[in-house]
Amino acid sequence: MKKISMALLIALIVTPIAAFAQFGPPAGFENMTGPPAGYSGTMGPPANLEELMQKGQEMGNKGLQRLKSSTKSMQKAITQMQKAVKKVTDAGYGIPAGVEDSLAKAIAAIDTINNATEFTDTAQTAMDDFNDFVDLLDTNMENMQMLGAFPRIKKQADREVANLQKAFDKVKSKLANVEFDLTGEFADVQAQVDAVKANYDKAIAAAQAGDPQSAFDILENDFFPAIGDTRQTIGMLDAVKNLTRASKQVAAGIKSAEKIVAKLDKKGIDTSKLKDIIAQSNAQLDAFNAALKIKPFDPADAVDYLDTLNGLREDFENEVENQLTDNEELGSTIKPVKFFNAQMPTVPKEIRNGFPQGGANDFGGLEKLE
Repeated sequence: MKKISMALLIALIVTPIAAFAQFGPPAGFENMTGPPAGYSGTMGPPANLEELMQKGQEMGNKGLQRLKSSTKSMQKAITQMQKAVKKVTDAGYGIPAGVEDSLAKAIAAIDTINNATEFTDTAQTAMDDFNDFVDLLDTNMENMQMLGAFPRIKKQADREVANLQKAFDKVKSKLANVEFDLTGEFADVQAQVDAVKANYDKAIAAAQAGDPQSAFDILENDFFPAIGDTRQTIGMLDAVKNLTRASKQVAAGIKSAEKIVAKLDKKGIDTSKLKDIIAQSNAQLDAFNAALKIKPFDPADAVDYLDTLNGLREDFENEVENQLTDNEELGSTIKPVKFFNAQMPTVPKEIRNGFPQGGANDFGGLEKLE
């Protein structure tokens, strides 16, 4: 409660009295012969003005004590927030616009309120600054959660990129002395690896600019899916060394795809395109197995068969994703189809599941002051 000045009280009282003197009494008061109760014989401030002032000050002081009690519980939350901001900035990532300045005002506001001896305009301004910070933090809570998790996600992404390049280099070395030319295939795979790295660099740049939403979108939609596809392509090349095993791996992958279709059928989801892709895959696999029995078999032809099968696998994955756009819960239970022996990337839980919906009170009970 703000402190009411003597001048304001006098103005509130004297103004209507002056109007009475100039324009006469209000309707219904024409026969009034004396001053209202509580006033002295001459028109002026009420006799109990000092008492009113005292009560007003007491109410303000009680409000100030409530504020001070609230700021004690807020201090821990503010300290947590300071640590979160420092962690993000020390890692080289940007803080959403306005958060740092507003945090500084909130810290100053707590000091102002704690040092106040009576509730004045200064204390009111401090309370408003603190509440503005809570509002701003509510708006930016998910961004702060993303940025807080980003250093750990970056470590995982670093490992994925390094392992991807390592896996390709290993397969490339194993196939260096085969009797047919794989130069074009090697160049295509390296281009895929380079595209993964480029998306990774975009995600890091977005986080450094304080735009974690874009960073997470790139990681979720471009980076991790591309790693899975590239590893399958690397696995396809590796399978050239053992074509019989490759055929069995593809057959097992098609069985997995059929199970996914059966699961979607039970949910009433349109699977006609998925069934068509499976039919094409089975036909291509049959053609591949038939070609293997023809002697002499040119291993270079195997790359064409396996590359076509891998493309069909990608088509299947894309169609599953399209059908599950509005059914994330079901989508989280379906694993990617693998045609070749290749490890799929480990996607961080924050990207798989997102963050819980909350507000500023996620930081140890940070709430507005009243």
